[in-house]
Amino acid sequence: MSQTETKQCDVAPKLLCVICPQAQRDWDLDRLFTDLECVLCLQDEYESINKVPAEAWRSAQRRGKKLKSKEKCWLCLLLQGYDVKEIESYLHLTKIGGDVSKGIYKWVSFLAGKKVSDWAQVRLYLECNVTQSYRKNTNTSVNNEELGINIKLHKTPQNQISRSIIVEVFRLLGIDIKEEDIEVIG
Repeated sequence: MSQTETKQCDVAPKLLCVICPQAQRDWDLDRLFTDLECVLCLQDEYESINKVPAEAWRSAQRRGKKLKSKEKCWLCLLLQGYDVKEIESYLHLTKIGGDVSKGIYKWVSFLAGKKVSDWAQVRLYLECNVTQSYRKNTNTSVNNEELGINIKLHKTPQNQISRSIIVEVFRLLGIDIKEEDIEVIG
């Protein structure tokens, strides 16, 4: 992206960016930023969001800790699929990896209840692995439609495949599938 395409960022007003506005369309940033600001208050007392009592969460919402503009922007870029090196290049920065690891990765780990160790997990965990996704429904044409997945696996003496193993793999991926919907050939 050239410098002529950049504009003042709504999320981080001191930065020039066109990606953050796209993230605002795709993600519920207000709720996400509010929840991450609660995490700032609670991360030293509790190991994950699952351990936080409701009253402590409500109290954290009133404490008023704030994310920095640059952290908001970096998070938006991560949510839009940029890795740390691409963020550095896009924003003309160097060596932000440590700050992202100590900040955003740690906070998302707290929210998701799973360790975040790379940029791709941030987006994945905030979209799929938290109680409520922070992703806005951007594709309304898929609503209430059943999507089919057709995978053919061939059973061999060396490769014993069972329906229950396949169901477990899909369950780990967050996909609800029934054993009777699986056909093992061989």
